[in-house]
Amino acid sequence: GNLDIFTNSFPLSSSEETKLINNGLIVLDDHRKETLTAAYKEVSDKNTLPLFLTTDALLHIFHITYADMLKTIEEEYFYYSAKDLFSDLETAVLTAYNALGASSYLKEACKQALFFAGVANALINGHTEVSVHDDVDSDIETELTRICEATLVDPDSGEDYTDYKPRSHYENDEFLTPYFRAMKWCERYKMTIPVDTAAETEEDILLDITTAAILSSIIINPPGNNKSL
Repeated sequence: GNLDIFTNSFPLSSSEETKLINNGLIVLDDHRKETLTAAYKEVSDKNTLPLFLTTDALLHIFHITYADMLKTIEEEYFYYSAKDLFSDLETAVLTAYNALGASSYLKEACKQALFFAGVANALINGHTEVSVHDDVDSDIETELTRICEATLVDPDSGEDYTDYKPRSHYENDEFLTPYFRAMKWCERYKMTIPVDTAAETEEDILLDITTAAILSSIIINPPGNNKSL
């Protein structure tokens, strides 16, 4: 066989050689690697040794390669794009809110949009205290506390705040932890048109639709393009 070729590259003690002969495989404690890729590379660098690739190894490599690419793209591009978007969104909604003057239906929808934008902007920047507008600051800070604690399941709204707990490559990362929370906020924030309209009043339904329209209008027509909200 190729035992001599193997032992030239990976010298074995007599007991290790016996285990290899008897069992057909052996685990070498002094050749542990941090990643599967590093382990395969060590063998391939020997040139004379064949590589045995299993399907689970290939799937694992595909998974970690995808995760690595995603992490890099999020750190170098998505994080900064989201940060700029939420900052511009908060500024534009605040401008519109202040311009509306006296209390009105549209102003209430704009207030709801300001709450959404304020939470998103605070999360992406890692802030737990805000100074957006007196009308929404308290509500924003309450929401930020619930999101960052990630322990509450609200019995009234049914909102599961445990979903905001960062995991995978988002955990304990200077950029990706706040990015995860901000994007999760955008994903989970509800502005819905219910199938059972009896479950909500017509005013509530129209408020959600108007809030969504305000936010969409600003995102599609960002500040500086000279188009009116």
